[in-house]
Amino acid sequence: MMLGSNNRKKIFEVMIILILIAGGLILASLISKYNNQQKWIAFNDFYSEDDCNCLERRLPGCSLKGFEYNETRKLCVNSGEKTVTYSILNCSKYKCSGKIYEFNFQAKNWEENK
Repeated sequence: MMLGSNNRKKIFEVMIILILIAGGLILASLISKYNNQQKWIAFNDFYSEDDCNCLERRLPGCSLKGFEYNETRKLCVNSGEKTVTYSILNCSKYKCSGKIYEFNFQAKNWEENK
């Protein structure tokens, strides 16, 4: 059974339409996922490089991937590789959009100063 050129053209047009619809659905899904990530960042994280300033650096931490700060040794430790390195001082007090946030070392959490 041979298809006429008119039938081939219709099949080609239907395939193009299906490809465009699938592409549109994929794009809509990606945009939705991106917007949800942006909302999470905006609502759950007070720190933003654009409108926050570090006021004080007393919070020890590690800048290298795979290292965790060890309070007992006062060093950054990578248990998997069995290596250590010096720690850095991260911000312990920020001023963000007119509000001041400070790390509570006893409770080990961030608090808003009032």
